[in-house]
Amino acid sequence: MDNGNCIVLNEGRGVRVCGTVMSAINNREYLFSDPKTFNYMNPENKLLSAINPDREKDKTKKAFWLFLTIIADKLTDSTRLYSRLAEFYEKHPDFFDLEKLMKTEIDMSTELKNGLGKVVHHPNQFIDNVKSNYVKLLSEYGPNPLKLFDENDNCESAIKKLKKFKGYDEGIASLLLLFYSKYNIIDIQGLGPKADRHKIRISESCGVYERKGNPRVDNVSRQLSSLLRKICTEERINAGMLDAGLWVIGSRVCVRKSTGYCRVFCPLDNLCNKIQPITDKKNTRLYDPPRERKTQQLLPLNFSSLVGAG
Repeated sequence: MDNGNCIVLNEGRGVRVCGTVMSAINNREYLFSDPKTFNYMNPENKLLSAINPDREKDKTKKAFWLFLTIIADKLTDSTRLYSRLAEFYEKHPDFFDLEKLMKTEIDMSTELKNGLGKVVHHPNQFIDNVKSNYVKLLSEYGPNPLKLFDENDNCESAIKKLKKFKGYDEGIASLLLLFYSKYNIIDIQGLGPKADRHKIRISESCGVYERKGNPRVDNVSRQLSSLLRKICTEERINAGMLDAGLWVIGSRVCVRKSTGYCRVFCPLDNLCNKIQPITDKKNTRLYDPPRERKTQQLLPLNFSSLVGAG
């Protein structure tokens, strides 16, 4: 409650929305039939596939590199960032190996700045945080960030542990856990997408919540995030996959505000109250087919099997 303003959540509707999105992803329907969509919604795959395209191998190394570098994924172009990180890894696959660092006397700061500086917001701060986290991680857990977590950890306790490291706020900590979930690196209980502006808009348009008055955005985000976590847990939904799917629908389809485009590319077209019914089919042009729309190669069924695709 917020001075008489609140939101009313509809869990059943939320389950339908989440299930519909996951079905479209797994069956490669609507915008998910386009391989370009995968690259757009999973920019971190560039780095992970450079480490090893086999999703079952080198999980610790993938977790390690994500843990140290994800703090740069803020106020930047994620596609460029992870492409640059992939190039950096290919040149320096053992860059974070302590023994080799000591033997070769590599200047970590110089190498990181030369390799990533142009795509990182506040590169000097990023480098200082990486070095601090590197030392803290190795001294307490070895080169394996997965040792931070135990079987009793839930989303809140895992985020609390991550926030003890430099550059980790709640958003970055949640993002790391979502990446770990998406690629089946580790399973954290109670994990779900954070309700950003795209997910808030989709949820309101599809009747997952209803406004009463004018509630604060942070209150809407907190309550909706809690509902999404509950749905992911109870319905056994991969939170990382759902997060990416909702985000790409919001950022690629909803922003166009085009009923015709939504009908062709959005799996939620039958649930969304923003899509107006067509009353005059003779005079209504549904959509302008995008130039790149052709017969596309279908995507594999599961994001975790896609490391190395694209």
